[in-house]
Amino acid sequence: MVVMLLCPGGVMWLYPSFRTLVTSLALIAPGIASAQQYQDWTWCYEPDSTRDQTIAGCTALILSGRESKDHLAVEFYNRAYAHHAMGNYDYAIADYDQATRLNPKDAPTYNNRGNAYSKKGDYEHAIADYDQAIGLNPEAPSPYNNRGNAYYRKGDYGRAVADYSQAIGLNPKDASPYNNRGLAYHAKGDLDRAIADYDQAIRLDPKFVYPYKNRGRAHQEKGDYEHAITDYDRAVQLDPGYLMAYEGRGEAYHGQGDYDRAIADFEQVIGLDPKYVMAYNNRALAYYAKGNFDHAIVDYDQSIKLDPKNATAFNGRGSAYEAKGDHERAIADYDQAIWLNSEYSNAHFGRGIANFYAGSLAKSLADFNRANELAPGNAYVALWIDIVRKRSDQQSDLAKVLTRIDLTKWPAPIVRLYLRQITAETVLVAANDGDAKTRKGRLCEFNFYSGELALQGGSKDDAARLLRLAAADCPKSFAEFIAANAELKKLGTTR
Repeated sequence: MVVMLLCPGGVMWLYPSFRTLVTSLALIAPGIASAQQYQDWTWCYEPDSTRDQTIAGCTALILSGRESKDHLAVEFYNRAYAHHAMGNYDYAIADYDQATRLNPKDAPTYNNRGNAYSKKGDYEHAIADYDQAIGLNPEAPSPYNNRGNAYYRKGDYGRAVADYSQAIGLNPKDASPYNNRGLAYHAKGDLDRAIADYDQAIRLDPKFVYPYKNRGRAHQEKGDYEHAITDYDRAVQLDPGYLMAYEGRGEAYHGQGDYDRAIADFEQVIGLDPKYVMAYNNRALAYYAKGNFDHAIVDYDQSIKLDPKNATAFNGRGSAYEAKGDHERAIADYDQAIWLNSEYSNAHFGRGIANFYAGSLAKSLADFNRANELAPGNAYVALWIDIVRKRSDQQSDLAKVLTRIDLTKWPAPIVRLYLRQITAETVLVAANDGDAKTRKGRLCEFNFYSGELALQGGSKDDAARLLRLAAADCPKSFAEFIAANAELKKLGTTR
């Protein structure tokens, strides 16, 4: 789930309190205020008024015809504030317009109107207002922070970083711009700088929940699941209802292979928001990784019920049906995923496998060719094209894609094995490199693709042995796990 945890700076300023203004009125015209007028003033100017009271009181004063230009500017501003706080951004902007017309030199009004435009997704108008606020008061940090948020949401991360840095320079003790600049660095792919900014935000405000979640995400993307989980733990301690922290922690547990804890966290997310589609997708992935394909299908069913245009859920359910050997249902789901997103390379890849084991070699090859067009340089797609072509008694064209494959990275050694450039022993050396999780995945792939080579050479016994190893040892989330079991079924043997 991608949700921006940008923190606005100094969003609203209420004008001088009602007591100050009523006192000034009494000095000007003693006895002028009736009980009703006094109430209107109270509601319009007192920060403790409800939003509805603020709107009612300010509206009465605006319509009274007795207010000075300066007071009207305040009353439009305060009514805009109330509308803004209630999410009525169009009404808020209309009132901010009136306030700026009456008092065009007031920087907070431009800042707040910029925030209202930003809430509507109108970042161009928001930036123009922040520019105006900065021009009127260049020493105020909040408009820089807010303009940084607008640039961030436009995807202009360089300008966002510059504005957040300016806000930090003006107020280095405010944690929010550090958190926001961290997000901008994060979006630029500079995870180390992002983590440094999240660290500083936390040092300044140890109870500021967002930087913990954001730092957890950065650690997670670096593959440091332990530190990620520690940060997510702290986030949920600070805010037990923080949905995204549970979601992130669930993803980190999944990355560690702790699928039961991942499922528990995704269940927590669903408890907080039963209509949150991604939580069902994520829990389905965890069930799938455990080999519990029926539970995965149930979760994908719910995801699709909530969002019938969810191509990811159709693709995932298709994979679960394929893992169960139900090629027909798998193909139907892949069809739907592709109908929803014709450029979904993973769905073409999955349907290619399903068609292959359903015996539709021409359709399978067409799917893999399409996946190759959508994801050129994907070595796994290239290997499957070669497998299907040879099963179809067609000549290999694997050598043609070599220029698009990074031969310094796995699974390049398997590609070179298929091209007879290196031996299986050399591939095994490469497969045994890395940590335990990496080695497990590579050995799975070595066994499966070596089994396919053995089948092509007519060595069914060697093929069955290698495919049994793949079926027994492959992570259940790997396509090679599905394929190894399907091949063994076609060979009339089991793992």
